[in-house]
Amino acid sequence: MRILLIITGLGMGGAERQVCDLADEFHKMGNNVAIISLTGKEIVLPMSKDIKIFSLNMKKNIFGLIHSLVQAKKVIDKFNPDIVHSHMFHANL
Repeated sequence: MRILLIITGLGMGGAERQVCDLADEFHKMGNNVAIISLTGKEIVLPMSKDIKIFSLNMKKNIFGLIHSLVQAKKVIDKFNPDIVHSHMFHANL
């Protein structure tokens, strides 16, 4: 199964750690896992190097939002996930 996790960023915090832990566990179960990080901050990372991380480096303005939406659509189309799991407010948009 192809699982895509989306989060605002992978900076320090509980949600960030939870996403990385989920990604590692999904991977251990034999799933193909990827993470989209909207802000591009990468402090907390999954243990497995097989988990793809797409950093969108979203800027905090309307043009940055539009650009990130286009980038996210490209990632989603390319990865073709069976499940999309989002975390935190901005990732749910």
